[in-house]
Amino acid sequence: MEVLKSGLFRAAYFLYTNTSAGYYYHAHNLATAERKFRPNDIKAHSKETHFDYGPISVHVIPFCMDNYCYIVVDTVSLSALVVDPGDATPVVDFFARNTNYKPIAILCTHKHWDHCAGNGELLEKYPHLEIFASEDDGAYLSNRTFRDSEEIALGQGLFSSASITAYEMPGHTVGHALFCISPVSSNRTAENMKIQSNSRNDSIGRILSLDPDFENESLTITSYQHHHGTSANKHQTIPTITYNGTGRLGENDHEEITNSADEIQDEATLPPLLFTGDCLFMNGIGKMFECPSVVMAATLQRIMDIFPDTTLVWPGHEYTMTFVKFTLNEIEPENEVLQERFRKISELTEQKLPTVPSLFKTEKECNPFLRTAKLSSENKDFMKKSPSDILQILADRKDKFAKSLNANSPAASSSEFVGSNSN
Repeated sequence: MEVLKSGLFRAAYFLYTNTSAGYYYHAHNLATAERKFRPNDIKAHSKETHFDYGPISVHVIPFCMDNYCYIVVDTVSLSALVVDPGDATPVVDFFARNTNYKPIAILCTHKHWDHCAGNGELLEKYPHLEIFASEDDGAYLSNRTFRDSEEIALGQGLFSSASITAYEMPGHTVGHALFCISPVSSNRTAENMKIQSNSRNDSIGRILSLDPDFENESLTITSYQHHHGTSANKHQTIPTITYNGTGRLGENDHEEITNSADEIQDEATLPPLLFTGDCLFMNGIGKMFECPSVVMAATLQRIMDIFPDTTLVWPGHEYTMTFVKFTLNEIEPENEVLQERFRKISELTEQKLPTVPSLFKTEKECNPFLRTAKLSSENKDFMKKSPSDILQILADRKDKFAKSLNANSPAASSSEFVGSNSN
């Protein structure tokens, strides 16, 4: 029976990702979400809000059952990027309300329809749009590709207040990408994160050649050159998630964070903004649909190698509560940082506010999928297991936990094919 189920799932997944059936399935889910939220006079699962980081403003656009699209605005040039528009309607509505902003490009993290179905309508309305996606994934109607770790150029004077770097990070899909947007005053520009490596294809070949059953497997794919600051224990001020009824953050609401990675040189430094799609979630990771766990393990290690603790993570779905409950109940019930995170996200969820973004330092302290080394040495369930083995065990246990959670609370489940139970 399990073999039959597996075969049926692979067939359904192929149809979802490679045919128009997936598009119409996603359209059905959008309609289902609208019927669910309309009686409560809300548009989606969370309220729209935004966060400001110097000249860069990140607008969080919730849609469907649990998806996030992001509109990133350079308030100097008034140009805007759209990240993962799985639904064009709220994006068009945003630009209708903010006519001074001009959309210039779409960044697609991967090919699943809930991350790119809006490309067609947006391209029709804004024919000048460049749509970036990895060549391996080939998101719907994408017209621009990139090399791994390539800095994206958008034309003279456009989106000039930040650098944009694309990284191919396989795991969820073969060609999944992450996009790092670094405001101009950030130390982590593309020049600060140059990869000293062979081509991407060589790297992937080395990943796939690893034996997932070999306990002492090496997860080193490439080497990186880091340029750290020279002043230790500096701190920066980052807006907290505070809703004032207008969809905007209160200008005086801030919290201080300490950068343990010695990346911050002065208080004017702004954090790198990392858009992770379905690769990395808050307290979790995406479903490994197209790659074995050894590839995802290598990808996660690479993310930890590249990005500093001050990075802000912007995932593609609102799955935080499920992953936090799973970790507290099944993996690290004594984790005090995780307990505090649960308290904070409970407050945000109660107010229908997004739980994004996440400080990468917090992910390292809470996300079990990033803590395989600690689990292998301290947790009896994972003792002496390889990172890839631990990832697979965590993923399987999380799926079982989510099914149990949703069985007891039907309102918490998602109808998305690539949704909360399957991501």
